Amino acid sequence: MSARRIFARPARFAAIAPYVWMVLFFLVPFAFVLKISLSETAIAQPPYTPVFDFTAGGAAIKQAFAALSPDNFRLLISDNLYIFSYLRSLVVAMTSTAVLILIGYPIAYGMARLPKRWQPVAMMLVIVPFWTSFLIRIYAWINILQHDGLLNQILLALHLVSVPVAWLSTDTAMYIGIVYSYLPFMILPLYATLAKMEPVLEEAYGSFHHPAVAPLRQIAPNSFILELFHGPTLAFKDLAMQVVARLMNRALLRKGAHATVIGATSGDTGAAAIEAFRGLETIDIFIVHPKGRVSDVQRRQMTTAAERNVHNIALEGTFDDCQGIVKSLLGDSALRGRLGLTGINSINFARILAQVPYYFTAGVGLGAPHRAVAFTVPTGNFGDIFAGYAAREMGLPVARLVIATNLNDSLPRALASGVYEPKGVVATSSPSMDIQLASNFERLLFELSGQDAQRVKALMDELRKTKAFPLNESELGQLRSLFSAHSVGEHDTEMTVRGLFEETGVLADPHTAVAVAAAGHEAGLGSTPMVVLSTAHPAKFPDAVERATGRVPEQPERLRLRLGQTERCTTLPNDFAAVADFIESNAHARGRDMSPRSRKAEVRA
Repeated sequence: MSARRIFARPARFAAIAPYVWMVLFFLVPFAFVLKISLSETAIAQPPYTPVFDFTAGGAAIKQAFAALSPDNFRLLISDNLYIFSYLRSLVVAMTSTAVLILIGYPIAYGMARLPKRWQPVAMMLVIVPFWTSFLIRIYAWINILQHDGLLNQILLALHLVSVPVAWLSTDTAMYIGIVYSYLPFMILPLYATLAKMEPVLEEAYGSFHHPAVAPLRQIAPNSFILELFHGPTLAFKDLAMQVVARLMNRALLRKGAHATVIGATSGDTGAAAIEAFRGLETIDIFIVHPKGRVSDVQRRQMTTAAERNVHNIALEGTFDDCQGIVKSLLGDSALRGRLGLTGINSINFARILAQVPYYFTAGVGLGAPHRAVAFTVPTGNFGDIFAGYAAREMGLPVARLVIATNLNDSLPRALASGVYEPKGVVATSSPSMDIQLASNFERLLFELSGQDAQRVKALMDELRKTKAFPLNESELGQLRSLFSAHSVGEHDTEMTVRGLFEETGVLADPHTAVAVAAAGHEAGLGSTPMVVLSTAHPAKFPDAVERATGRVPEQPERLRLRLGQTERCTTLPNDFAAVADFIESNAHARGRDMSPRSRKAEVRA
């Protein structure tokens, strides 16, 4: 083949390339709108398993394309963030195209006419830079489209994974001095393209009763409490639920669709979810709690909601039974399709993402990124502490994550023995942690196994069959390198509530006391600050606090008003069919379309 023919091919391609690039870059706004639609679809109907589900993924694609509308394009144009990105990409495209036309084509054509002895050198001088430039432009185009997270966003949105395939690093120093309500705006877009988030976040955190939203309080040298109970239901779940509910409602409004939200609760999740979703015309919410196994305050926070879209179910069983039924409901594709079922427990990854910001605020408040911070988290379902793991993977310097549990100690036993073996649930004074089967531990297993979905599936199958599974040496080593775990009994919990009050004047609820006690068992951290997550207001557990301190915690006015209202709740047996029939009979949103009238009547969108 002659040199002239060799050089003519890239020359001809160079002549065509500008037009190809112009077409591709004019598709950028369409790609952005599709990403917004995909992200909203993922929030409204999230994935529930780290194992690939191509059927659900196909349905998500159809929903995303169905949601494309002139409204979404107007939304794109009105959002400064996305229109800036589009204009930037267009400038890059036109500049590179102009360079290719003015320089690339004449050089390639001229080189082909050089003397024969110079043609090999000329070939290298033209072909290598040309194709290098071509590959760089492809990379730049993909990078512009992905907004640093296209792969995660698509896989999460298409129900193909329930955790990111790659944690995206962020500069922790950027968060120094940032107000809390702005942090989710900086973190959520790494994994979901959601336009016009500022008003949603401002409204969500505007319902909190502390200007810092999640303030730090020092209780001892290098020991701090992160107060996460200043939301409308006095529990840490408000920090995520107030955001997710608004994003979900907005997505459904734009799609003209309805959803049936279901959730299992050991106390706090249900109250936070009901508070966030009550009165929304796009959503029916069904919350299942274990009968007699939540505090009176927690129960009344849920059952006194009078809105017609709220349904409370008291299940005759444990929280693990409630969670098992909810997972089975979400796993029933036919029922999920008929009712538009979606979950609001931490199996919804948007919940996890919305909890990451308070790890960053606490970290930067204590010196990050210039020094590491340790966290002790009272946990039963492993969701809150997994958000801490996510923060670490995103760049927050975390020295240690301490798992604090009550007598329901499946996680501490797993770290000690290498065998995860949930046992029977024990009722304690910290009922939100009365959980043995930690559903979010599955997410961590996915990470520990090198994101091997088949390995995780095999472990979950083994757990269902034998009620236990062993971790291999690599998984256990990784687990112990970052996490430690401590189980705290009832007597130690009561003594911690009393001691903390006598020494600092701080009234702590039993869950916070479990974490404070667990943090006291940690050694070897030196000057590293320890942050204990305080997940509930002491007024939610007045009996336990009074028993320990002799003092009844003062009830905030918003709580007193709620507790005085009439309760509505249905008791059901521990039976999947009974719960499924009740939901199907009472899901008012089934099969309806959103009318313009109801769109106008909708509030808190």
